[in-house]
Amino acid sequence: FRRVLFRSIPDYSHGSPRGAAGYSRVQTAIYQSKNSRRNCRVDRHKTVAISGADGRLATARLRPGRRDLPFVLFIHGLASPRPWYEEHRCRALTARGAHAARIDLPLHLRRRRPGSRSGDGFIQADLTWTREIVRQSVEDCAAVLAWARREVSDRVEVCGTSLGGLVALLLAAQLELDAVVA
Repeated sequence: FRRVLFRSIPDYSHGSPRGAAGYSRVQTAIYQSKNSRRNCRVDRHKTVAISGADGRLATARLRPGRRDLPFVLFIHGLASPRPWYEEHRCRALTARGAHAARIDLPLHLRRRRPGSRSGDGFIQADLTWTREIVRQSVEDCAAVLAWARREVSDRVEVCGTSLGGLVALLLAAQLELDAVVA
């Protein structure tokens, strides 16, 4: 991958008094893949890294110039050690003609605390903490979907497994989505 563009995109935290975990701006770095091959045909797409204040927030695979295609956000489950399923689904959907992205929820994957495992501390006995971290997850997903609706496609869809399914349903209660799979 070769770096092509870096730009800032405003954060859409839907009126949260504290903002999306201190994200004043969601930033994207766009990479162009030139020679990805699938079944002997060139699959031209862009890989977009969406970053927040605590590191990379999401990774998207986009098909340039195709606003008519749906944008699908994949949300992983609790304590996901690696995003292999979400990455596989993103590659498959992009190859079939859609835009796709996967998000790293707070305290998971690239957003985990140093020295801890993915998902450690996400759910605690303190219900206020758990409510706030789930709210943060929904706000982070909403920020990615707002960016996608503005920059990528008019059709946004969400697919979540386990904890990701809960976040997808809470997201559907707050936003107008074209499809939800939980």
